[in-house]
Amino acid sequence: MQHHPNRVILARGVRPGVVRASPGVHLPTAGSLHVEAMPDPANSQPLPVATLRQGEWYLLVISGLIGMAVGVVVLVNPSRSLPTLAVILGIYLLVAGVFVMVRTVSDRERGPTGLLLGILTLIAGVVVIRHPGQSIVAVALALGLYFIVTGALDLAQAITGPRRLVHLVRAVVLLAAGIAITASPEIRVKTLALLTGIALGLEGASQIVEGLLLRSQSRADRAPIR
Repeated sequence: MQHHPNRVILARGVRPGVVRASPGVHLPTAGSLHVEAMPDPANSQPLPVATLRQGEWYLLVISGLIGMAVGVVVLVNPSRSLPTLAVILGIYLLVAGVFVMVRTVSDRERGPTGLLLGILTLIAGVVVIRHPGQSIVAVALALGLYFIVTGALDLAQAITGPRRLVHLVRAVVLLAAGIAITASPEIRVKTLALLTGIALGLEGASQIVEGLLLRSQSRADRAPIR
């Protein structure tokens, strides 16, 4: 038991009750005496999800804005040369891979799946940049596999995780684009650009929506209960 002015703090496991004074010890009057128990670390609650995730929403928004911007750039001139298209998409994949890995670090629920997606995205970006004009098959295969893997993970999140509608829409878009790209062995540059631009634009829009929803949820969780 610790003594403070006008306050007595009880040790863990000691219930507030009658406080008896030893001879020569002066206790404050009943009106000014405040008795409280020390907190028990075993019963302490973990940090709320809003505190752990409050920095994740803007990563989604920034990633979505970059994806939409790249999608618009690709769609504005889909007839550009394969090397130019490959360099643009390769740089985007590298940036997207970094964002995925940063989000994985800030969100514990993503676990090794997010880390694996980030590594695969970085590999796809390297493949696309290193083979910009040698073969459209290599570029299309890297992009198609990226869309399929990302769409499959979003589909899993739509089944088990929160914000299911956003993940479901994104999964459908990415899986459709990935399957269409990989199923066309003689795909043309213009067709590849159109499919990729549409997929990246819709993926970016869904990431922005998810980020704004996450921000609203975080603010609601941090709001004081009245």
